This record gives sequence, structure tokens and C-alpha cells, in this order.
Amino acid sequence: MSYISGLALGLSAGKQIHQMLCTKEKEPVLQLAHAIDGRRRYYYKKLVQNPILAAKITKRLLMIQGILSVKCNPVTGSILLTFTCNDKAVAVHLQNALYVSTLPDATAPYAHYRMRLMDYIKKINEKIRQTTQQKYDLPTMISMVLLMNGLKKIFLLGQRPSGPQLVWWALSLLRGGSLR
Repeated sequence: MSYISGLALGLSAGKQIHQMLCTKEKEPVLQLAHAIDGRRRYYYKKLVQNPILAAKITKRLLMIQGILSVKCNPVTGSILLTFTCNDKAVAVHLQNALYVSTLPDATAPYAHYRMRLMDYIKKINEKIRQTTQQKYDLPTMISMVLLMNGLKKIFLLGQRPSGPQLVWWALSLLRGGSLR
């Protein structure tokens, strides 16, 4: 299989998965309801019954130069913007604000645990690097364990990789993938 045919296969599969996941909602999530110069009203489905998201979106949009006022209504799911900047810029800023507002806060309760876990993993990685005189790191060690486990399954247990796994390996090799 050539790289191009593998890429075409991957794109085809990705397109089908995207269509399967995205066709669940018939209406757009963000919908422009009314537009005049300097004023836009949008309806945002995720805003309905979500006052916390409304506050985040309002705060985020008011930080943008050229946006004069923002009124988010969590009862109706509407966002009313008044602005002095370009219409296209407002649409881009709104999309960015909606995306950023739906991301979890760094102050969320689980964010603290995630940061502690990442610090712990970095310490383990540094310890491995020190112990092996900078020859190996944590990803390399994990890769070696997985490689040894895979070889054991292939040669000792007689298991063989599936077709999609072989395609993935071929694509990784063709694009110059490494174990690190």
C-alpha cells in the first residue's frame, strides 16, 4: 500500500466518522438571529440553562477591543452583541470566545490533581534520564515495554495484528514515525 492510498483510506474513514458524529444535530449550535450594523443577536444552544457559561462568555467577549456590550441570556440562550469593529471580526471573536468558554477552568477541582500528576510524571521522567545517563526517558521506556509485550503476543502466543493495525504501522513508517 502506498502512502497516498493509505492517506486516502484514512481521510475516507475520518470523513465517515465526522459525518456520523456531526449529523446528530440538524440545527446549528450557534445561530445568527438578527443582524444590523453594530448589533448582532445569536442563539447558542449550549447557553440555555447555563448561567456559568453565560458569565464566562460575557467576560471573555468584553475583553475584546471593539465590542461595546454583551448580554447573554441563559433562559433563552441568546447572546446580544453591540460593537464597533468589523462584522467578520465579531463572528471570529464570538467563535473563539465560545470555544474558550467551554474549556475547563484551570481552577477546576480536578485541574489541581492533573497538575500534580503531570509534575509527578515529569519527576519520574527526569529520574529515568538521570539513571540511564540521558539515554532513555519515560516515553522510550513505555514504548519498549509495549514493544516487548507485542512481540511476546506475536511470537509466543501466535497472535497476529489486525488489518487496521498493519495500515497504521505502514503509515507511521512511511511518514517517518519514531518510537519516541
